[in-house]
Amino acid sequence: MADNVDDYISEQPKAVQPLLKELRGAIQEAAPEATEKISYQMPAYHLGENLIYFGAFKKHIGVFPTSRGVAAFKKELGDYTTTPGTIQLPLDEPLPLELIKKIVRFRVKEATKKLERKAKAKATLAAGGGFAIDRTAKLYIGGKQARPDGAYSRAINGVDGSFIAEVGEGNRKDIRN
Repeated sequence: MADNVDDYISEQPKAVQPLLKELRGAIQEAAPEATEKISYQMPAYHLGENLIYFGAFKKHIGVFPTSRGVAAFKKELGDYTTTPGTIQLPLDEPLPLELIKKIVRFRVKEATKKLERKAKAKATLAAGGGFAIDRTAKLYIGGKQARPDGAYSRAINGVDGSFIAEVGEGNRKDIRN
């Protein structure tokens, strides 16, 4: 079992190795900041999340850019066998390297946006801001979902006596439902 991408490629049949090296080069060119690793026993490229995987099979090279990567390029992938998260590239045809680069750049853009959103949310929380999340406990009372009021909740205090939260009083059925 391969520990890195070089080992993975060297373990594949000699005829497939040049294709895998071309594919690897195209991915690295489109996502130079991505980290290369082995995940699910295949080469993967990571930038906050896994962008794309690839693997050698008996009659094709499988490229796995997630379902969003396949869906965004469905028309351009028309000649290839696809599933929601997979592209099969036949071994006897030239690799569509420019298309692969476009897909990888698309995935990089998605991952970068996600990382920016996470960083922004983290900064907001660190600055004392937060999100408007309804943290009111909801219970199953009298056959319907209800918010705890007066008789259905109690305050939870910290060691120093300060108020931490309000927790709904409920029996097993209330909590289970």
